[in-house]
Amino acid sequence: GTGTLASNYNLPTSASGAGQITPADVTATAGNGSNVYDGATHAPSACVVSGAYIGGLSCVNSPASVGPGVGTTVISPVTSGADLANFTVTPVDGSYTIDPALVTATAGSGSTTYDGATHSPSLCAVSGAYTGDLTCANNPASVGPNAGTTTINALVSGTGLGNFNIAYVAGSYTIDQRLATWTTTSASKTYGDSDPIGLTTGSGSNFVAADNVTATYSRVAGENASPPTYHITATLSATGDLNNYIITNAGAEFTINKATVTVTPNSGQSKVYGTGDPNLTYTASGLTNGDTVSVFSGALARAAGANVGTYAITLGTLSAGGNYNTVLSATPVTFEITQRAITVTAVTSTKIYDGNTSSSGIPTVTSGSIVSGDTGNFTQTFDTPLVGTGKTLTVSGSVSDGNGGNNYLVTFATVSTGVITTGYCFNGFFAPIGGSVETLNGGSFADPVRAFKLGSTIPVKFAISSWNGTTCGAPVFTGIHTLQAIKYSNSVDSDPAIDATPTDAATTGNQFRLTDSEWHFNLSTKGGGPAGFTAGTWLLKATLQDGSIHTVWITIKK
Repeated sequence: GTGTLASNYNLPTSASGAGQITPADVTATAGNGSNVYDGATHAPSACVVSGAYIGGLSCVNSPASVGPGVGTTVISPVTSGADLANFTVTPVDGSYTIDPALVTATAGSGSTTYDGATHSPSLCAVSGAYTGDLTCANNPASVGPNAGTTTINALVSGTGLGNFNIAYVAGSYTIDQRLATWTTTSASKTYGDSDPIGLTTGSGSNFVAADNVTATYSRVAGENASPPTYHITATLSATGDLNNYIITNAGAEFTINKATVTVTPNSGQSKVYGTGDPNLTYTASGLTNGDTVSVFSGALARAAGANVGTYAITLGTLSAGGNYNTVLSATPVTFEITQRAITVTAVTSTKIYDGNTSSSGIPTVTSGSIVSGDTGNFTQTFDTPLVGTGKTLTVSGSVSDGNGGNNYLVTFATVSTGVITTGYCFNGFFAPIGGSVETLNGGSFADPVRAFKLGSTIPVKFAISSWNGTTCGAPVFTGIHTLQAIKYSNSVDSDPAIDATPTDAATTGNQFRLTDSEWHFNLSTKGGGPAGFTAGTWLLKATLQDGSIHTVWITIKK
């Protein structure tokens, strides 16, 4: 048998028959184990001997410890004991595995705004349960200066790199574009002028000085006065990269201001009242850019009014177009409406004496014309109300034109063809004179009809009645009738002189007086000399109030 007592017996190694002892079967199982690399050595689990009977056997691992490096080590059992020979030992190897340590290498990251400089990401970091002496660095170590995103990789260094499984986490560093503004100054010129040299100016804000950003300017083409305006474009250049910026280009507008053209109405423009307005003429100064008066449209106007007078000339609708401010000259110019010249001529008129100068004739416009809507109010009168032919007819009056007749320059033309016939029936002088030249029985210069003594008073008498041109009417008891004695010659006829006896007293002056329905004048021939009567041939001339004259020839004798 086997066991601890076997040493107490001398047993044959072979025998026939019963009682043979064979070696005991035992298993020596080496330790096992595993761990993650931590830079240290490690012992596997204990080596174990197993079997139905193991006596004093024991085993140890070979090797007793492993590490510190990563890998799998075979662990063999090493069995020992005093009676080892009594055992059949089946060794079972174990293994000990040191797995790589899991670490993470995280590259640095970061961000900034473009400032023209290079920048370093945050530190690269190695992390894990155990990292040993591992370190890492960023690749690249710095970024910039231009805007953009750069991938940052981790570079790991240290001893025993093979003992680690490294998970690499890339980082990134972003340089953001810089917000900047370029502000352009607006500019202008007057229509017809050249663009200003350099066109305009501008300035930037929030640009990096070292980039030396500058601008050149251009504008939308066009030469007409605004609107529209012409946008100014700033084209930027720099010693640096403009892609490093988000640029707000605060553009500006180029304005072409209107030029001023001054319109001066021509002086002396006028029309005659009642005619149409002429086209008002003018001269213009200030046209530019090769423009001529053909750019004008519309017309000058004037202040409203149709009466004679002066009226301010206004700009009206006249315009030189959108490129100009059209203004009137500072010195006012007026338009004149002058009087309308007409000639109003009297017409031949005949009437019976009525004691006034009125005429029933209607004057006519013989030169010019009266404007439609106006009315001529003209009358004509005799120069005197007295009887006569070839009498002058005079026109007076005006035109009703809403302006007191001032719209007309009226020339009045007279005619000398008027006739006023007597308004009295006169049948001659009564006795002692008798008859009248007008009734063909009043004598003549050569043959007076009556002779009177010098120094006597001659009664000159007549009666008159009204006359309507056809028949005699009622006696006339009013009026002033006068007598004139005119000496024509010192000769006397051979008839004897009549010693006339006055019937009533003479009136004062040379007026007849009414007595018993007769008109009397007692003509005294007394006195003699230059101031009185003398012998000779005389014409007695009675002038009635209507201007009609009745005469008779007489002789005054001594």
